Amino acid sequence: KLRWFMAGAAIVLLIINIVFGMVQHGARNWISIAGISIQPSELVKICFVYAGAATLDRLFTKRNLIMFIGLTGFIILSLAYMADFGTAAIFFAAFVVIAYLRSGDLKAVALICAGAVFAILLILKVKPYIADRFATWGNAWADPFDGGYQQTHAMIAAASGGMLGVGAGGGNLVSV
Repeated sequence: KLRWFMAGAAIVLLIINIVFGMVQHGARNWISIAGISIQPSELVKICFVYAGAATLDRLFTKRNLIMFIGLTGFIILSLAYMADFGTAAIFFAAFVVIAYLRSGDLKAVALICAGAVFAILLILKVKPYIADRFATWGNAWADPFDGGYQQTHAMIAAASGGMLGVGAGGGNLVSV
């Protein structure tokens, strides 16, 4: 019964984020309310999974399927507009899983993935800096002072606690 509410909440949260969001680290995904910063797209993930799971048994009707595809499209396009492509990729992966669970048709999933490849190529053409961020992925130590700077610092911070770590808030990952 709450699937429509959750879908609506996801849309409203993204609209609020687009209108009032602040750009931090290249993505417009933070809003500040009374000195507290939140990232509405994290709440949208919960709404999306809930709405997707709740409608899974009802997706066999064409109307529900079209509404779910529309919700997914709106979310992914909103995240692309906000330049939050990592979160958009998470939503796409969840959509592919739900689409496969709904249909069981690998051809449909392959078609969806082919469309995603086209969209990724289009994004890389329009926003080439995204390709630069992935250029050092998997080999960050080759250029630790420029392209791999953030990745090498994150690896050092994550590994600074030994086998058991240093506990929550005790590491130096916050400074990366």
